[in-house]
Formats: sequence, structure tokens, C-alpha cells
Amino acid sequence: MKRFSSIIEKGDLERIFKNSMPKTPLTHSYHVDLLDSVNMLIAQDGFLVKGSWGVNPKSDQINLPLIDFRQVHVKPTFRLSFRTQRCIILADSFYVWRDSERRPIRVYLESDIMFYPAIYFKTQTDQYGFTIISRPSRKSLREFCDHEPVLFDQDKAWRWLDFLPVAQVIKLLQTTLPVPLKTHIVSQKIFVKGFNSKVLHQPHQEGQVLLF
Repeated sequence: MKRFSSIIEKGDLERIFKNSMPKTPLTHSYHVDLLDSVNMLIAQDGFLVKGSWGVNPKSDQINLPLIDFRQVHVKPTFRLSFRTQRCIILADSFYVWRDSERRPIRVYLESDIMFYPAIYFKTQTDQYGFTIISRPSRKSLREFCDHEPVLFDQDKAWRWLDFLPVAQVIKLLQTTLPVPLKTHIVSQKIFVKGFNSKVLHQPHQEGQVLLF
């Protein structure tokens, strides 16, 4: 996973939050890159905080975009945050590619948004950062990436935000299985710094949809 997209429609928000809609407007982006700021959901009632993706809490440098779900509860950097500072990132897709091929792929659920479990923390400059929880890529994605984000349904996302004992949180991650996803090739404009357009959601050239 190199980038992701967060385009959440009003209907999605109404379905997810029902009578407790977020008071803070969601950041909409077709192209969330490292260090970009997006909304972190840190409570079931829709409480949102801005956070930068992948920043290191100790140095404000880019080196923590993903953390394997098998390591997050034992890594010193995340051990405390894992207990008390869990968040959910709302997204609709993510992008993967191998640098040598420069053939970007959009990966998405056919008819739903994505709930990425994540850990948030304060940086040295008193800003918020977050790291997305990942798992080794499924076989059909390994050509393009080594890790993919863990995906929760809404029930598991809400439990992730709850005050669960650590053992239950670990079990929640360990028992979550990969869900079927769809893919298609997208424009290489994703490599243009600052480019943010719905073109990045559209199939490009010979790109075809695959179910795996």
C-alpha cells in the first residue's frame, strides 16, 4: 500500500453514524500520500481529529506508514498507543505498485467504504500522526505490494474504538480475515506530486477489473 483514497459520500456517513453525524467535515481526497493530513475517527460518536499519515512521533519524519498487526502490540513505539490511542481511518480504496513497473493499481471494495484500524499519537510538534495496521499481502496482490491494510467491518471498527482489554484487541486483529476486493489499473498521474482528481478512480487503458 503506497497511497490511499478517502472519498466518503453523505449517504455513507448517514448509514454509518445514523443520529450522531461527525461535526467536523471529512477531508475528501483521491490521493492521500505520506504526511498528508486526514481525519482520524477516535470515538464511535463520530469524534474526528486531524492526523498526518506515517509521521514518526519521535522525529516528525516519514518512516511509520504501516505496522504489521503481529508486531503492533509489542513494538516499543506503539505499545502504549495500542492500549489507549486506537483510531479508524475511513477510506474507499488504496493504491499499490512495484516501483520497477510503475503500473499503479486501485484496490477497493465493490459497494462499501473501508475501515482501516490505526494507531495515533502526538508528534514532537504537538501534532497528531497515525500508522495504519497492516497484514502480509494476499497471494493475488504480492506482485504489487508486500503488505495490505487490515480491513474491518463496522462492527469490528466500533469494537476497535471501544475500551477493550489488550488481549481482546489482539484477538480482534488475529481473527480478522482478508475480504474479497476488486482492482483495476489507474493513471500514472498518481505519481505527480499534488495531483488529486477523480481520474485516479477510473480504469486506465488496458486496465481490467479482477475479483480475488
